[in-house]
Amino acid sequence: MARGRPSKKQFILDIAQQLFSERGYQGTSIDLVVRLSKVSKPTVYNNFPSKQVLLQTLVEAQLIVLQERHLALLESELEPTDCLYQIFHQSQENEFEMAILRIFYGEQYKLEEDCMKLCREFVTQIESTAMQVLAALDLSPQHGSAIIAIYKNALLTEHLQKKPVATSAELKSQLEALGWI
Repeated sequence: MARGRPSKKQFILDIAQQLFSERGYQGTSIDLVVRLSKVSKPTVYNNFPSKQVLLQTLVEAQLIVLQERHLALLESELEPTDCLYQIFHQSQENEFEMAILRIFYGEQYKLEEDCMKLCREFVTQIESTAMQVLAALDLSPQHGSAIIAIYKNALLTEHLQKKPVATSAELKSQLEALGWI
């Protein structure tokens, strides 16, 4: 294959990621991936034996991206509340990460255990990084969990419901009003 030209496997992954982002798990089929990627069905199945494996491959790759992004945030000089906002905001801005959350919360009953485990790990990564940021504020575990729930709801859940999301300043002001920061 010529240099600089994307592999068929990567092209299939790109198409599948777009489809999962737009249509979710149920709305994405191998036949649709085949049609849009303009490769043969055997080519797709040689690389990805099932739709589950295709989704797992994409979630594994996105989990690495998420971990690297979170590491950079943890190493940044941002104030804890701004860092916390960025953890959730960056996921909210990423179409595929929102698709992973939609699939995890809305279609998990269709997923096999290995795929569910990866999606759960994805959600846990977001919450774990948020807890690391909150550790700097010396809060009780209950307050930390409540703050994460507030940010998760204000940014991710509202975005999934196509509602306006809160700004960093609005969330910080809510936490100040509660006396938590």
